[in-house]
Amino acid sequence: MDLSWSRQIELWTLVFIRLLSGLVALPVFSDRRFPMLSRVGLAAALAVLLLPGVASPRIPSQLPVGLVWLVVKEAAVGLILGFVALQILHGMHFAGQVVGFQMGFAVVNVLDPQTQEQVSLMGELQYLVAALLFLTLNGHHLLLTALARSFELVPPFSVTPNPELAPSLIRITAEVFTIGVKVAAPAMAALFLSNVALSIVARTVPQMNIFMVGFPIGIAVGLAAVAYSFPLVSQLFHSLLGQLERDLASVLQLL
Repeated sequence: MDLSWSRQIELWTLVFIRLLSGLVALPVFSDRRFPMLSRVGLAAALAVLLLPGVASPRIPSQLPVGLVWLVVKEAAVGLILGFVALQILHGMHFAGQVVGFQMGFAVVNVLDPQTQEQVSLMGELQYLVAALLFLTLNGHHLLLTALARSFELVPPFSVTPNPELAPSLIRITAEVFTIGVKVAAPAMAALFLSNVALSIVARTVPQMNIFMVGFPIGIAVGLAAVAYSFPLVSQLFHSLLGQLERDLASVLQLL
């Protein structure tokens, strides 16, 4: 369907808004170290490339008020997709926090450049490892493809949220804890066994200052367990990307 220049600009604006909101929320792209100007430029370039293939149904005439509401809905689509994708990295960060607490790093924090808040040292380490795995396994390609396919499944002007969307997002959010436990399980098991061994030593050798000995041992055991579990985490991350693809498809079906 041929559109006038004004209508094409309106359609491009909606495509651009969805892409930009998605890039603002998606893993890696949402990092503060990724310049905002680069996100805007990337979203604008992708909007130009995708515009010819975007379906253009009947455009509402109640503008500009109607356009504002459409912009809000398009931004919500991008933010929801980014929210779903971020749960993997949040799960890895949660795993690092749990392991760090078990290692005795409860009071050792670093500044997170993304949120400008004090975060767990091990949590930040696991987050950076997750971001590296995400890029290595082409997770960013998966997310950009999902954004592009969203215009096929949910064309502009046709965003109608399903009541089942909220329960679906809650279920996906709950996966953060599942991912965290799976990733932290090897280190937690190793630290538990080391604590049991130290307890036995403390009972058999009462004169030993177990606190002075146990703290460095806990750090060494925790770091070793995290290092040796990286291959398993890589395999788990690969399966998580497959689950992410299915979650993104299910969410798009509900929009």
